[in-house]
Amino acid sequence: MDNDVTEIKQKLDDKDTKWNKKKAENTAAAKALAAAEFDNPNRSTLQKWSSRLEECSAWLLFAEYQNLSTAELRRKLKNASFCRVRGCPLCAWRQSMSNFAKALKKLPLIQEQNPSYEFLFLTLTVKNCSVYDLRQEIQHMTKAWRRLTQRKEFRVVKGFIRTTEITRNSKTGTAHPHFHCILVVPGGYFKKPELYIKQERWIELWRKAAKLDYDPSVNIKRIKKTDLSKGIVETLKYAIKGGIATEDPAFFREMLVQIQRLHLIATGGILKGIFSEDADNDEMLNTGLEETDKPGEYTDENGDVWRELEEILFRWKGGEYSA
Repeated sequence: MDNDVTEIKQKLDDKDTKWNKKKAENTAAAKALAAAEFDNPNRSTLQKWSSRLEECSAWLLFAEYQNLSTAELRRKLKNASFCRVRGCPLCAWRQSMSNFAKALKKLPLIQEQNPSYEFLFLTLTVKNCSVYDLRQEIQHMTKAWRRLTQRKEFRVVKGFIRTTEITRNSKTGTAHPHFHCILVVPGGYFKKPELYIKQERWIELWRKAAKLDYDPSVNIKRIKKTDLSKGIVETLKYAIKGGIATEDPAFFREMLVQIQRLHLIATGGILKGIFSEDADNDEMLNTGLEETDKPGEYTDENGDVWRELEEILFRWKGGEYSA
């Protein structure tokens, strides 16, 4: 290895602090699952999940790349082992990054092909529930969403992404499931009365679809075309907040049991199938680089060529990753 490469490694070591944060959250989640009560009927399953969480991303293989035109340096994750346990902060983060990349590629393309199309950000809620009723509540909301999409007024929506987020009320200890959605609507939506749906009407539509005896909190707003990436981030953020495992371990354990095998992401219309709910290992690595005909050289989304300089193996030790 020449001196230039040695200096590159020294400059790039210990720069990926987010990995340390997410692995620390992952470790806290593993401890919360391992601490399941002896009389918990799901104790065996929770402990199995805990063991998988502990092994998740115990090592990370990074590669150093150099731009052949600008000499810019980048370090990208090349390989890792993910546990794929729902509720794992590390896997949720990588899944979110994978989905964000796909949406960020697809939505601007739709915008380019249909310049007049508009994008809306819709949030649908219901009252909080006990964590022991969470599964039933999410299933009820999913059925309500289907009823909403079958309404005549919803036909104006050309495509949608709908994700489920679950938060915990720190005062009451209850669960708050809600939907975040990106809606694609045709040009003229805000100017044509026959197309435009007012906020009050969205509240009424959701109340009827969810068969509620109260007016739910519903938020609908326009996403500026220049802020499209912000709307994607808000919609595709993690389904579960990372701090719940330490705030209320018992709540966290029951929440994971409740949401198993539930579909927390849905797509439809021109956005149908934009991404799967469970990304594969390659998608979660998500380097953003593609191989060329020349060994060790890759191209990025801009067509720039990068050469791989070396690999660095990091292991999780003493509360941080170190090479």
